[in-house]
Amino acid sequence: MDEAQPQSLPQLPPEADPLEARELIASLSGQPGFMLLDVRTPEEHEQLSLGGDELIDIYDYSFMERIQALPREGSYLIYCRTGNRSGLACEMMRRMGFSSVCNLLGGIKMWSERGLPVVSGED
Repeated sequence: MDEAQPQSLPQLPPEADPLEARELIASLSGQPGFMLLDVRTPEEHEQLSLGGDELIDIYDYSFMERIQALPREGSYLIYCRTGNRSGLACEMMRRMGFSSVCNLLGGIKMWSERGLPVVSGED
């Protein structure tokens, strides 16, 4: 069976509320070229995350280098605590030539307030 190419992924919207993001994650998770990206600190990530994500701390000195290494043709759903840092990361990535980046509006805070599943350090 041929593996799907990242180019076959749908173009993500610029932003998605938690319910829309949950649908995107459910439909794209596990597909080559899709990445759920957490741009919070390792400490925040350890306390609470969406699970199945990649952590690239926007405050870390290596952030730009790690983002530069990602394929431009991929699709990225990006989150932080409230949507501010992930919004900034989306803007930076668009300037670097990424076209399919989506900010989780309200971040993991709004996601968990909507009763959607999270992974905590206690799990």
